[in-house]
Amino acid sequence: MITKSKDELIAKLSATGFAFTQFALVNEGDYAPYDADWNYKDIPHLNILHKLVDGFPTSIEEQVITSINLQKVMGIALPMVVVNYHSGKNRQTYYTSFLGLLLIVETTWEALGEIRTRVVTTYAIGSRSYFKLLHPVVRRLITRNYENLMSEDIPMRTRRGQLRKWGYGFRTDGPPHTFTSTLHILDENMVVKKELQPPEPLFLSRAELAVAERQDVLTTQSDHWGLRLNAKDGQLHVFPRLCPHEGACLDRQVLTNASLRCPWHGRMLRPLNSLPWPWAASLEPVELRYHRLIPQADGLQIEFKDTPLATQVDPHEQVAEIDL
Repeated sequence: MITKSKDELIAKLSATGFAFTQFALVNEGDYAPYDADWNYKDIPHLNILHKLVDGFPTSIEEQVITSINLQKVMGIALPMVVVNYHSGKNRQTYYTSFLGLLLIVETTWEALGEIRTRVVTTYAIGSRSYFKLLHPVVRRLITRNYENLMSEDIPMRTRRGQLRKWGYGFRTDGPPHTFTSTLHILDENMVVKKELQPPEPLFLSRAELAVAERQDVLTTQSDHWGLRLNAKDGQLHVFPRLCPHEGACLDRQVLTNASLRCPWHGRMLRPLNSLPWPWAASLEPVELRYHRLIPQADGLQIEFKDTPLATQVDPHEQVAEIDL
């Protein structure tokens, strides 16, 4: 695929009389360059996570996507045709136009450490010279929109950075991500990069479990061993604290129809298991992929298995349709 960088496009357009105003916005965070590359190519999260834009892809290929975006500016949804493409190592370029204005954006990222990355987004506002008076206004709007987008995107990247510090990685690490691969939200992309030790067995008394009738009970940490317990309608529902697709934390997701919805991609996760609650006597142990649940008369014993992370979807889980 032949692509042109921002500077190449500006050079061509400047020769036709276009004038450009350029500025850069920078973010540094505790995440890997792959997390930035993934974030900028991740299609499903756009309509689920971001509040000020609705995207309607028209063509999706491995390294390029075209779409019609409804971008809210000062409360008004403005239609914009956007073209995004991978334009080089650690670089993505996209452009759009509105009335007499042209916007060319280029995002680059570089590693500052093992899990520390700087992302630079350079904006070039272009127009005929008689529209250049509008450039400062457009710059202010872009800066405000950038701050909003980053407030929603950065937690995704830093969450993945946190998982990396815990010893996890992702199956897609290595070559540049593709736009098409991000559509497979049933993939289980997490892998273990370092030797991880399962938590020590945990015992929850009946009194501790009763708390789950009022508020969810969380165990250990939000990794693949962490559990979220919810007691409702005579059932003790056992949910994961982590979405196995890309590692989103599920702790704050509202329980809907006995399911949790991934905050990043909309994947719906049913309980790993549901036990009758309260139970009158000991029940048979329940074997899960990473856990062994042992209901006892006075509480629940949870044992954690040293089981390799799965590559296939669990049959208990379901997925919301991606409406593109």
